Amino acid sequence: MRRASRLAAVAVAAALAFLSMPSAAVAAPVKAPRATVLARSVRVEWPALKAPRRFVVRSLVMRRDERVVATLSKRARSFDDDAIAVGHTHTYALSLIGTLRRRAAESRAFSLTVRVPSYLVGAANVDITPAGVVNLGGSG
Repeated sequence: MRRASRLAAVAVAAALAFLSMPSAAVAAPVKAPRATVLARSVRVEWPALKAPRRFVVRSLVMRRDERVVATLSKRARSFDDDAIAVGHTHTYALSLIGTLRRRAAESRAFSLTVRVPSYLVGAANVDITPAGVVNLGGSG
């Protein structure tokens, strides 16, 4: 009987400890443009953008190193760049594309510089276990 009550107390304590841990799934709101190097990509995030006066936004354009890499919805709040090379520094720039007084116009929203390490960040998290039987050698 004592063992069962001890196990129940340990289970309750473990449950309370688990519930008191902060949730990693709840992301903090983005207050300023930021870039994060992920396992095999770079994620650029930004808060809602305010266009200049009388500027009608039609879309957003993301540039990496002055080259257009994506045209995004005007409501987009992030961009994932999967075509990165390790060991390089990249500059990402987001521009608003639209019209100003009925003329085509572009307004630069922000730019960020990111250094991608010379190794893949999440490489150790990839499962490389071979499928099937694995002979580990030995006497048999």
